[in-house]
Formats: sequence, C-alpha cells, structure tokens
Amino acid sequence: MRVATYNIHGAVGLDRRRRPERIVEVIESLDADIIGLQEVEGRRSRSRVDQAQHIGDALDYHLVAGPLLLEGMGGYGNVLLSRHPVLEVERRVYQRPGSQTRGLLDAVVAHPLLGRLRVIVTHLEVRDHRIRATQLRELESLLAEGPEGPAVLMGDLNEWWSRRVALKSLDRTVRFLHSPATFPARLPILRLDRIGVRSLRSTDPDGRARRVETRLTRIASDHLPLVADLEPLEALPAPEDEDQASSTSSRHSTPLARQ
Repeated sequence: MRVATYNIHGAVGLDRRRRPERIVEVIESLDADIIGLQEVEGRRSRSRVDQAQHIGDALDYHLVAGPLLLEGMGGYGNVLLSRHPVLEVERRVYQRPGSQTRGLLDAVVAHPLLGRLRVIVTHLEVRDHRIRATQLRELESLLAEGPEGPAVLMGDLNEWWSRRVALKSLDRTVRFLHSPATFPARLPILRLDRIGVRSLRSTDPDGRARRVETRLTRIASDHLPLVADLEPLEALPAPEDEDQASSTSSRHSTPLARQ
C-alpha cells in the first residue's frame, strides 16, 4: 500500500501561478492508494475552481473534503483521496485553532487486505509552537481513545524539530517514519510533512518515507509530496464481523470538536 501527504498551497506554485491542473498531474504521478492533501482551496475569492472538486473530477479516487475556512459554497482545508471505499468519516476542529482554524479528517477506509484502516489527515498551527503542542496532544488523545488496528496519520505538522516533547509523545500511539525535508520545494530544509503508522511499517529497509522531487513537484507547490510504501507488521487478523464493524461509529470521546 502506498500513501502520500502533500500540502498543495492552494495550487499556487513557486512561479506564483495558480494551476490546479499541475497538482492533478503531480497526484497522478504519485500512484498512491491513499493521499492526504492540505491547503486545498475552494473559496471563490481565492480560486476560480473548487480545487477539491476539480481533483475529484480529474482522478479516479474516492474524495472526502474537510473544509475549515468557509466562504459561501466553497471552503479551504484538508482532503482525503482513497482508491478504496471510505466507510466512515468525521471532520474535526482543534480546540485551540491558532492563527487560523485548523482541523483534521478522521476516516475509516475499507482496505482489501487490512480490513478497516484508520486514516487521519491534518494540518497543524504554524506560528505558535505552544498551540501546536496542544494540537499534538489532542491528536494523541484521539488516537489513544480510538479503536485498535492499523492506522495512518499524515499531514503538514509544521514541526521541524523532531525532539519536541509533544511530537515525541505521539510515539505512544503511532510511529513516525524517518522523513526528509519537504519545504521549501526548491531547496528543502524543513521536515514539516510527516507520516505516522500503527501496526504497519515502511517497506524501506531503514523505515523511511521519501520526498518526490521532479521538475514538476519543485514548482507546483511550496511543499514536496511525501510518500511511503507500507506493509503490515505481522500476519493479518481475520476480518471483523458486522457487529464489531458497526460498533466503531461511536468510537470517539475526545476534546476535539466535531464540525
């Protein structure tokens, strides 16, 4: 299974041109089964097209939008793309939004081998590390109180210092893959984008995710995409029965607010 996370910067490239078609081309080239996007723009004052809809129409994925900043019928926020059916989704905002409203998509994907795969796509506060730490603790609680089983957490965590206590505390619930710098796209020096896994591991011998550097990715956004090929840690369990599967719909009891 290949997963990817990509901050598309509202489809504004480093040439300052807003080109959603370039983002579609990048996503298609990743050939990922599950993709988390951040900074997807759908506000008419900022983009001539609803970028989530544009991407969904262009590519053969199940699409779940998680708009956070709303303007009329459009919004700006996170998106989940999945080649496999999405069984459940919750859209949440952090209690401390920071410099702008921040939140996450918390979904269950029907993976043909893994069964119920939990996928969380998020984008954290950029300016205030104290607010970002609070958001990381909220994420930790959300993961700890949810169901056991395979999970993927991915997104732009805006945390470049891997020794930050709040980031390391997430190791109790997910294990972050070794990830390279992804920002800025032309000369990446900051490790803002991360992929964390539970009951899964990277197929890379060193447990690494990799950034995708091409002529196109270096200009399409201010971030590079981050990609990882994953496999189960151990033998796959028997599929859940219907009663077990349905009980997941009320799985959360967390301080995060539902939208």
